Amino acid sequence: MWAIQEGKDNDGKTVTFIALYLLRGCDVYNKRTGKYQGGGHGWGYKDMDETAGPTEISCPASYLDLVPDPKISYSTEWRQRVLERAERGRRQLKPGQKIKLYGKEYTVQDKRPCRMGYTIVSPHHSVFRLKLSQVKNVEVLDVHPM
Repeated sequence: MWAIQEGKDNDGKTVTFIALYLLRGCDVYNKRTGKYQGGGHGWGYKDMDETAGPTEISCPASYLDLVPDPKISYSTEWRQRVLERAERGRRQLKPGQKIKLYGKEYTVQDKRPCRMGYTIVSPHHSVFRLKLSQVKNVEVLDVHPM
């Protein structure tokens, strides 16, 4: 979960920053066995700001415009990676393009109507829907399809 927060620095000056809260979900109660599955740890979180060097880059790009770059340690590099991911999400895929998603290769078959994403096909001819929100996670292998 991403948030824009305000806090005070050591001098009492207000500082605005982008925060990430990594959340771990609750365990699931199994009625049949009467036990909780998932280790019995409940839930938890880890918080960090952009200067801590998060590897997560799913931050909304609009947040970067609202908060100045602190230019400390990892922040500038991290912001660049967030912007690159947002740019990848705006790409238009073309029928016939070879793509890689989550380690597997697919071919773009066509663009679905009404902003419904794309139809993609695996090498084994299984057909899937690629949502527009997933396009930013795609690696394009064949930029100019035949």
